[in-house]
Amino acid sequence: MRRIGMIIFSLILFITTFCVYKYETSGLPNLDYKRPSINIKSEKYGTITNIAYHRKESLKSWILFLGVKDKETSLYCLNVENGKVQKIKSYETHPNLKNVLLFNDGFVDNSIITAYDKGICKIQIDNREDENGNTIFEENKNLEKNSKIPIQNFENATSMDVKEKLYYTLKGDKLIYSRNIGNSRNSDVFHFMKNKKIPEYVTYYKRPYEVVNFNCIDEILSYTKLEKSGLNLYYIKFNDEGKTSLEIKNVVHAKGLKNDYGIIGIRDNQNKFEVFCKRRNDITMVLDKLDKNTDILGQVPDVDIITYNKEYTAVYTSFDEKHNGKIIVNGNAQASKVIVNNPKLLSPVRLIQYYVGSKKIEKVMFFTYENDSVKINICDIDGKNLKIIES
Repeated sequence: MRRIGMIIFSLILFITTFCVYKYETSGLPNLDYKRPSINIKSEKYGTITNIAYHRKESLKSWILFLGVKDKETSLYCLNVENGKVQKIKSYETHPNLKNVLLFNDGFVDNSIITAYDKGICKIQIDNREDENGNTIFEENKNLEKNSKIPIQNFENATSMDVKEKLYYTLKGDKLIYSRNIGNSRNSDVFHFMKNKKIPEYVTYYKRPYEVVNFNCIDEILSYTKLEKSGLNLYYIKFNDEGKTSLEIKNVVHAKGLKNDYGIIGIRDNQNKFEVFCKRRNDITMVLDKLDKNTDILGQVPDVDIITYNKEYTAVYTSFDEKHNGKIIVNGNAQASKVIVNNPKLLSPVRLIQYYVGSKKIEKVMFFTYENDSVKINICDIDGKNLKIIES
C-alpha cells in the first residue's frame, strides 16, 4: 500500500507540474516589434554591429565600434574629427552577441567588455601621443585587465551584462547564470572574508527572456520575462534576500542607464509608445508618449539618457505614419524640443556628455539611411554643427 501511495503521489506531482508548465508557456504573445539596432555594411570593416562613445574623458573625440568580418569581430577606435581609425583587438565572433559593447564598473576599472564565441573579453585601452603629437591607442597588455575569459556553454548565450560579475542567459534555458570575473565590491567579497567558499557559477530559476542590467551599487539585477500579459521587467534585489518584484509591464526594449543605476527604455501602453526611465530609488518616470510608428526599416523608437543626481538629459527618436523621423531632447532643466527632422532617420540614437573646463558639452549621434547605405551623423544638443561620417 505504501508503494502504491508513493506512485499515486508521484503521479499527482507530475500532472501538477505539467499543468503549471502548460499554463505558463501556452498562449504567450509574439514579440512583433523590431528593436533598434546598428547594422552597417562596410567593405573595409565588414558589418558594423555597434557604435558607442567611450566613457573616458581623454577619448571624447573618439568613438568605439565593432566590425564583424569573416567570422572575426574587431574593436576599433574612430576619431570623429579626422576620420582616423585604429584597430584595438580582434577575436572570434559570438553567434548571438556580436553587438555586445559594454563598459565595466568605472569604480573598479574602465574595461570594455565584449563577447567572443566561448566567453567574454575584458579590454583596457591605453592612449599616448607619438613624436608628431598624434594620439595612439593600444590594448593594455596587463593580463588581469585584458583577457579572454572562457565561460561554460557561452556559445549558447543570448543576453548578458557585466559589472565585475557576469550575468547571462542561455538559449532554451529557464535560468539566469552568474559568475564572478574579477575583484568586486559586492557581497561576494564579504562572503570571502567570512571564509565561505564562493561557487564558480550561481543560477537563478526565473524563466527570463533576457538580462537587462546589473546595478552593482544597490545589488539589483533587472531582467525581462515573457508572460501572457506581455514582456515584463523584473528586479532581483540581492540586498533584500533575493526578493523578486515586477517593476515595469509591457516593455518593448530596455537598457541600463549610463551610470548603470537604473533603467531606460520604451514600453507599449495601448495606443502609444511610452519613453520611461527608472532611476535609483525613484518611481518610474514617463518622459514622453509617442505615436506607435517605426522607422523605414521597421524599428521602434530608441532612447538614450544621461543622469546626474536629480538632473537628466534624454534624447529619443519618433516617427510618423510615413516613417519620417525626428529626434527629441527632453530634460528636467528644459522643455522637450525637436532638434532633428529627417525623413531618412533610423531609430538608434546615442548621447554623450563631457566637460571642457567648466563648460558642459553634449553631443548626439544618430543614423540615416541614404542610397542603400547607413550614414553616421553627429550634432550638438541643439541639432547644430552637424558632422557626417561615411561608413
